[in-house]
Amino acid sequence: MKKSPNQKAILEAKQNPNGWVYEIDYPYDSNKEPTPPEAIEGAWQVDSDGNIKGEFQENKNYRPIETSRRILPKFMAEAVRPHAKGTWVTEFDLRVSHLFPHIPQEAEIGYWLVGENGKLTDKFRPTSTYNPEAVTKFLEKKR
Repeated sequence: MKKSPNQKAILEAKQNPNGWVYEIDYPYDSNKEPTPPEAIEGAWQVDSDGNIKGEFQENKNYRPIETSRRILPKFMAEAVRPHAKGTWVTEFDLRVSHLFPHIPQEAEIGYWLVGENGKLTDKFRPTSTYNPEAVTKFLEKKR
């Protein structure tokens, strides 16, 4: 996809010579949580003078936020506490719930946004790593 950098990206490039400027679809607070790879739409490379060079590089792992009609499993929803306000909580394959908090990455289904009021919203971002077959194989090895 051909995408032109906006003014914010151009200014960011000036602050990051010889780096990259990322297009992220949600304003993550780095003090609360890291930006997941699935939130990065792509990036532009920055030259030594702080200018964007080349084409926009799409992120194959990008997954847009969805408005979901699904419901987070009750025990996961109940685990949401007021300290999770404005952050994302992970939904994982229920077959690995006995491994919590050491959930394998391929068992993470996606992330649900917790509103500033501490309640779950309908905003859901699927992961790029969820693989039900890999979870089955993982559990078979654990037996």
